[in-house]
Amino acid sequence: MTRKLAFLTCLSSGATLSLSLVACSGSDGTSALMNMEDEPIGVNCESGGTKVSYGADVDGDGALSEPEIEGTKYVCDGASGLDGAKGDAGPTGPTGPTGSTGPTGPTGATGPDGVAGPEGMTGPQGATGDTGPAGSMGGAGPDEPGPTGPAGPEGDTGDTGPAGPEGDTGDTGPEGNTGDTGPAGPEGDTGATGYTSLITTTPEPAGWNCGTAGLKVEVGVDDGLPTGTERNGILEAGEVDQTSYVCTPPPVRAFVTSTTTHGSFSGVFGADGICQTRAAAAGLPGTYLAWIADTSAADPETRFSRSPGGYALINGTRVADDWADLTDGSLDVAINLTELSTTYTGGVWSAVSTNGTYSGGAACNGWTNFTNLQAGEFGAANAANSVWTFAGSTTCDSPQAIYCFQQ
Repeated sequence: MTRKLAFLTCLSSGATLSLSLVACSGSDGTSALMNMEDEPIGVNCESGGTKVSYGADVDGDGALSEPEIEGTKYVCDGASGLDGAKGDAGPTGPTGPTGSTGPTGPTGATGPDGVAGPEGMTGPQGATGDTGPAGSMGGAGPDEPGPTGPAGPEGDTGDTGPAGPEGDTGDTGPEGNTGDTGPAGPEGDTGATGYTSLITTTPEPAGWNCGTAGLKVEVGVDDGLPTGTERNGILEAGEVDQTSYVCTPPPVRAFVTSTTTHGSFSGVFGADGICQTRAAAAGLPGTYLAWIADTSAADPETRFSRSPGGYALINGTRVADDWADLTDGSLDVAINLTELSTTYTGGVWSAVSTNGTYSGGAACNGWTNFTNLQAGEFGAANAANSVWTFAGSTTCDSPQAIYCFQQ
């Protein structure tokens, strides 16, 4: 039997670590193969995932073609949890009374029409000159046509010739005989019973194959070769033909800025610029956006990408497992570590509800006011409950930090 060398493949996906052990009919003396590809959100995976097709390499070309596929399984990403309820909006203040309309002033009198001046006199019309005499008309020429010549005589019509005789129809030839059916060939021998293809999945710890853990997927033929017991329904180590890995991606970074600012920094996108500047100063790679919202409804819910690998402080401590965990009203740990690995426990400009949407509250006039005449909502960097993003409001001249999340 020809055996194929196993090879490794590592895919990134927020995979749910579960697949059933299945068996499908394979071919004797062949190897099992698998194909792995992204599965979009749909009926197979509500949140997307990885599609794993497997089967025996019947033609021995080392590639799993469509006719060779014996089964398909799906490694699905975990579904996001429900968003938390949004807080009630505050009551609208009463509308003030409309002022009365002032009286209309009197219309002024119309002045008298002016007197028209006298018309000027028309001068006398000049006399019309005499008409000259009419000239004499010339005489008309003769209009008689010339004489018509005589018509020539019409020639005689020739006689029609006689039709020729119709030829006789030939006789129909006799129908040929049908040949005899040849004898049936002998039935071939029944082929040997094929072996089944098997697939197994096991959790893969963080290490060489997956940096942050994942799922190990193996396929092979239940033939006992080169080692193992054939037809026992168990994929043994000696029967494995191919191994691949579905790896959970690493978490993205989150930090609170080591610098503070009053409530005027050119809006939400100005806060993004502060985050990017602080990350670059600390040598942190990637793009960073601010956890902040304003009255234009520019908020994390609409602007942030969802990390399937979760969120962590810059020292690797996990903050949340995924977006649903980040926005459920509590964190694993407080986001109190700055981009410089120092600790900050003060206030953080926010105006964001725990579910990532604009809270509808004060935001320093779209984060453009730095006086004590207006207010902005803030969170507390030393909290891991809902206070982390909403702890109250303060005047816009108060120095506060900003939360920053890698995208």
